[in-house]
Amino acid sequence: MHKSLFPMADEKTSDSEQPKEIGVYYQRSRHYRTIHVDGAQIGITPRGQIQFTLFSDQKPMPEYVLHEITPEGNLGGSREEVVKQGFIREVEVNVIMDVSATTQFVNVMQTTLNQFAEIQKQQKAKEAEK
Repeated sequence: MHKSLFPMADEKTSDSEQPKEIGVYYQRSRHYRTIHVDGAQIGITPRGQIQFTLFSDQKPMPEYVLHEITPEGNLGGSREEVVKQGFIREVEVNVIMDVSATTQFVNVMQTTLNQFAEIQKQQKAKEAEK
């Protein structure tokens, strides 16, 4: 019978049976990538999980450009461009987490924000000393 490292609440184990530490190896999935994020949209799924999308805002690329041809036969300046008005909000990723994972995520983010604020505070104090 396989014993779990993380027993269910109704399973009873003695302190001597509980591991005192465990190693965790990280491996990037084949879909791993770094993305730029300008914002997020968040909501609750019909099954009660937290769902959020991360997006980046971008200037639209031209859909079409008409270029002149130089007397030497090279591509010259643009004469006409067709570009969408406004901006593009490109949705990069959709994340769905249960409440426990979301709570852990929020706690880690808050800790990181607190560390960042402390670093900024120290940098401002050093600049004020100059």
